[in-house]
Amino acid sequence: MQKSLPINDEAARKLKQKGFIEGRKPNYFISAQIAGITEKKAQYTRNKGLDTEILKSFILKHIDIHGYATRKEIDELLMDKMPDYLDERQRKKRIDNIIQKMRDDTIVNLGTRNIPKWVIKKD
Repeated sequence: MQKSLPINDEAARKLKQKGFIEGRKPNYFISAQIAGITEKKAQYTRNKGLDTEILKSFILKHIDIHGYATRKEIDELLMDKMPDYLDERQRKKRIDNIIQKMRDDTIVNLGTRNIPKWVIKKD
């Protein structure tokens, strides 16, 4: 775990049962319990990432302040707030998913598909 070496499935299962690790294969990371003991709380939070609702609030705050948000701005805003274990492609996909959920009830695209301009949906 410490040196990002792979662990076998049986060892991972036992460590998860005991509450020592979290995450999914191959992206395991230490649990909050272990992070507290080893003084790695900041690393745990970076690995865990921020809650989706907090990420949505970042987008809404940006739109509220600036009137709209482009996809490039949303990426710049959220990329460094994604869990550390995700690669760039996975981070972009997670942002896609957040935007998709927000499209259902919170924001609307007034731009084009290639150049989106997200604004808060009016009732």
